[in-house]
Amino acid sequence: MFKLGLCQTKVYENKDDSIESVRKTALRAKDMGADVICIPEMWNTPYSNRYIKNYAEGRDGGCYRFMKTLARDLGVYFVGGSIPFKDEKGDIYNTSFVFSKDGDEIARHDKIHLFDIDFEDMHFKESLFLKNGTTATVVDTEFGKIGIGLCFDVRFPELFRAMTNRGAKLILVPGSFNMRTGPLHWENTLKQRAVDNQIFIAGCSPARDENAIYVSFANSMAVDPLGISLGNCGEEEGCIVEEIDFREVKRARNVLPILKNYKKEEEY
Repeated sequence: MFKLGLCQTKVYENKDDSIESVRKTALRAKDMGADVICIPEMWNTPYSNRYIKNYAEGRDGGCYRFMKTLARDLGVYFVGGSIPFKDEKGDIYNTSFVFSKDGDEIARHDKIHLFDIDFEDMHFKESLFLKNGTTATVVDTEFGKIGIGLCFDVRFPELFRAMTNRGAKLILVPGSFNMRTGPLHWENTLKQRAVDNQIFIAGCSPARDENAIYVSFANSMAVDPLGISLGNCGEEEGCIVEEIDFREVKRARNVLPILKNYKKEEEY
């Protein structure tokens, strides 16, 4: 049993201001007893092609070093939402780094499914400026296995089943659904993945800023293995801390044996 903190931070044009929002909400979550802390997708940059390219950095950058140090100083597992990460080749990924209580990097997840949409009044294509990852990410912790997905990844049940099959009992989804997709699908999709796999799911979003280039839906939330909401941050900057008991996964699967009766596609 452990406590999960979801920090719904503000995103600013100035990286230092975004860093300060992460720092103060993470400190609040730690004060509330969090053992694992998660922050939002693209927490250090406004969500647009121009900013993401300009704000991309490697492991020698200030944001990576900040997350590493914060994890160590707070003594928590720290899921660093995501940042635009520039690798040695100069390619940019939407990347989530996970750090141990000692501040060591223990996992890296590159967003697999890039966000390409084409509504009448909204066009956005991450694939124009980001490379996609290819590998599901499940990390071992003292509390059990935790999976990582980023935003659009949550729409792909096969990915979440793969992480579940690899032992994940909690999957964290740093994400930034917008004001078109968020009201339609954010809560529904998180709950669907929880119920599909009978695991805990938590989505962590930036706070809403109506004046931003890209307006996040916010509403960071945690869901239990039966699809019941444990808590929601609403729209403003802040955090929630929820108790996660992996025994609830076993109880849900005993009551409703979905995975036990799972069949492969070719069996139907």
